[in-house]
Amino acid sequence: MKKRNIVFEIAYEGTRYSGWQRQGNTDKTVSGRIEEALRQLYGAEDRTPEAADRGRTPVAKDPKPNESDEFELAGAGRTDAGVHALCQVANVRLHGEDAPERIREKLNAALPMDIRILRCYEADDRFHARLKATGKVYEYVIVTGLVEDLWLRNRAWQMKDEPDIDAMRVAAATLCGEHDYLGFSSLKASKKSTVRRVDSIEIRKQERPEGGSILRLTFTGTGFLYHMVRILVGTLLEVGRHERSVADAARALATLDRADAGPAAPAMGLYLVKVEY
Repeated sequence: MKKRNIVFEIAYEGTRYSGWQRQGNTDKTVSGRIEEALRQLYGAEDRTPEAADRGRTPVAKDPKPNESDEFELAGAGRTDAGVHALCQVANVRLHGEDAPERIREKLNAALPMDIRILRCYEADDRFHARLKATGKVYEYVIVTGLVEDLWLRNRAWQMKDEPDIDAMRVAAATLCGEHDYLGFSSLKASKKSTVRRVDSIEIRKQERPEGGSILRLTFTGTGFLYHMVRILVGTLLEVGRHERSVADAARALATLDRADAGPAAPAMGLYLVKVEY
């Protein structure tokens, strides 16, 4: 039977995980957990005579060393340890006749509650979640005020003082456009192009009843480099705290020097919101 190209839209809270991408030194990754569930559900079946004699339903065997790669997810992008996703996209090649909705149901039953398959569908063979992506939307959440938000303790950067949002908005405009963003990434060097286009940086404010506010910084662009969104947030917060001038916010675009940008904001406040195709 020919393998089908199955696409997942996935939400997860990244607090307990070492990022999206499967790693050899840990099994605590989002893609690793999903791949393990796929192996258990759709891996090699035990069709030995002994199994037939016992009258058992074929069950998934422990995969051979090279079988694990058969269930490797191709994700639209890698999120770091502690980063969350409202809608990550990934695809995998699967045998079997289960309808996409049935695959979604079975996977959700096998996965922990902090990883959810939102939608599952079959795509043509040419679809690849990363290579076909044309843009991404990220959001960074900041909570201000003397009273910390209990429910967002692992899902937002919490600080007491309110930054100067008007200054941040002016600085954000200078960081948009098509530029080489090497200075706003943790890459030491790259053989691949580090030119990206940031279409918009929107900053919204919501008042909290207990005082302070919730700030949401939304970044829309063609793609983002390693730690790029978090460094952009850290740079804008320096402007908002009057530790950096508005005119100085974009210095790293000219120098391409990481030292000329601000610190990376904590991972817990970052969300992958949408992948565009």
